[in-house]
Amino acid sequence: MAERLIGKGYDLRIFDPQVNLSRLIGANKRFIEQSIPHIGSLMVESCAEAVRHAEVVLVGVGGADIEQALRQGLNGRHAVVDLVGLKRHDLGCREYSGICW
Repeated sequence: MAERLIGKGYDLRIFDPQVNLSRLIGANKRFIEQSIPHIGSLMVESCAEAVRHAEVVLVGVGGADIEQALRQGLNGRHAVVDLVGLKRHDLGCREYSGICW
């Protein structure tokens, strides 16, 4: 998804607590190196940092810590696309779309 959004000209910031680029091996490493080699420069250290940069927040990883960071960081200018089935109440976003769950 990142590859497609970058190709369309979107300015991304990516937070994924489950991704450690230095530990990738095999097919995953090859894909990153060939398709989006600059992903390291797009990765941020926290969900809050990604939200501060965003107008649209695409949520692909769930969990209580993610939901808490979203509630604290989202405001009326953000739109959220939820791929994981967050508890959407009280997110404080301008627009919410839940898909693929």
